[in-house]
Amino acid sequence: MTLRQEFVTLAAQEGANISALCRRFGISRKTARKWRQRAMTDGPAGLVDRARRPYTSPTRTPAALEDQVVALRDAHPNWGGRKLRRVLQDQGEPLVPSPSTITGILARQGRLAAPDPSRRATPPASGPFPLGPG
Repeated sequence: MTLRQEFVTLAAQEGANISALCRRFGISRKTARKWRQRAMTDGPAGLVDRARRPYTSPTRTPAALEDQVVALRDAHPNWGGRKLRRVLQDQGEPLVPSPSTITGILARQGRLAAPDPSRRATPPASGPFPLGPG
């Protein structure tokens, strides 16, 4: 924060070489322009890091549809994303998310059990040249 303030102070001086200051502070000229603009419009508060999260998520699944997915899962706890998607389609839902999106909704809502660590994703190698440990 103090380095940003120092940069803006030095860059605001008459005859300041912005490229040399950028090299000295290890920043790009684009970042330098951003900090100078923020300092001019917002003062010292403009030099604070800002959140990078977008203001809106236009492709986010509507809350009503998420509630419908969760209700279906609560009624049928053994159904996964593919089955739930098919049932939603059969019910005539106009915009049905993909199975992976439905699985993500269930994970966010805490409706998925933790994976069993004793189960392996792939079976152990076997055949004429089984892989040894290591």
